[in-house]
Amino acid sequence: MNDSLPAAGTRESATTAVIPLHRTPYPFWLVSDTGSGVSMSMLSFAMPLIALMITNSPAQAGVISAITVVVRIFATMLGGVLADRHSRGRIMVIGGIASTILSAGFTALAWSGSLTFATLLAASIVMGFSSTVFAMATDPMLKDIVPASMVGRATAANQGRDATISLTSGPLSGSLLGVGTWLVGAVMTVIDAIALVASVLLVRRTERATPAPVQAAPPVRRGFRAARGELGEAFRWLWRRRDLMNLIVIVMLINMGIGIIVTTTIYSLQQNGASGFEIGLVTASTGVGMLVGSFAAPWAVRTVPTGLLVVITLTWFTVGSATLILVNSIGGIAITLMLCCLVSPAVNACLGGYMMVATPSAMLGRVNAAESVMMGIVAPVAPLVAGFGFTLVGRTPTIGIGIALTVTSIVVMMATKPTRSIPVDAGWQAHAATFERPAERVRA
Repeated sequence: MNDSLPAAGTRESATTAVIPLHRTPYPFWLVSDTGSGVSMSMLSFAMPLIALMITNSPAQAGVISAITVVVRIFATMLGGVLADRHSRGRIMVIGGIASTILSAGFTALAWSGSLTFATLLAASIVMGFSSTVFAMATDPMLKDIVPASMVGRATAANQGRDATISLTSGPLSGSLLGVGTWLVGAVMTVIDAIALVASVLLVRRTERATPAPVQAAPPVRRGFRAARGELGEAFRWLWRRRDLMNLIVIVMLINMGIGIIVTTTIYSLQQNGASGFEIGLVTASTGVGMLVGSFAAPWAVRTVPTGLLVVITLTWFTVGSATLILVNSIGGIAITLMLCCLVSPAVNACLGGYMMVATPSAMLGRVNAAESVMMGIVAPVAPLVAGFGFTLVGRTPTIGIGIALTVTSIVVMMATKPTRSIPVDAGWQAHAATFERPAERVRA
């Protein structure tokens, strides 16, 4: 890290804001996070298909997926606690080692023909737990290595990477599965190894520049009761922060609305006889829109006040979604969804970046875990509403439910001053400080 950069969690001077990202440890972080993200996406895409291939039973494949989801939720909470207790960079290194070994082990099982329902369930649980628990240190580490005034631009830059992963991981995994299950594991092993090397270089760079610990970690306490208490502290802190709780509610409404709209559209296409390839093209169009929109996201984050930008982007998506009621062709639906998703990277970068800046570094892991749990609670709502709504009332009214939720998110955003008045990224830290308690201000 360049010696002129401030220590993690400090308030940097005005000159810090112009330091380019490549002069921070961010490139090492990006390679590590990208490798881990690609590996996890490949695993998430391939595992249900492998389960169907091995068991030839949708019920057994569903059991594997359901149990893995539950394990991941537990791993999210545990990972958040660990990320605040220990060195985040070293957690990333340990995660890289574990992922590489587990991917290699999965490759060996597949190569030897040892995959059964039992071994696949065990592999899914262990790999899902490992990838999730160690990944909880990644985002907090970003705040530790990038000045607060640049977090928005860093998260905006990540949007293009995320869109690319979503576009390529599915086709890549599908192509590899066509050759053999073992090849999926082999490629994951190579990618995990690359991520591991980047994590090691990241730790060396940050520790050489900052001899002190990256974050001021609280005294380490042991046991389930202590971990539960630390998580409870994060939930209570979030509840007191009006700006962040408002954003969480808004994101919940957005996610439910978008989920209902997209899922209902896909159900409608399938019921009307669209092929899997055609549905895949429609799904891929959302990734194309996000990839294109990601190029403008850094400019939007630093130029347009976040509160205004969120209102504009939500309005754009709501109007675009309403046109789906009138569009029925495969091409028309794909183009509409692509245009809707053009605004997603900017709003994702703003909301995610502000939450990161507003959260004290020492509890960022637990707060991220708390946010993930709250988001996970409402995750099943969209497919349930889409499934029952499409069956009972049809496509148009069900899409209307999703649109009503996105409209509600706009109303909440405009009606709450703590979120409506969030400025451009350079002013996030000062805005967030107005909602801190005096003791938190001293620690910031």
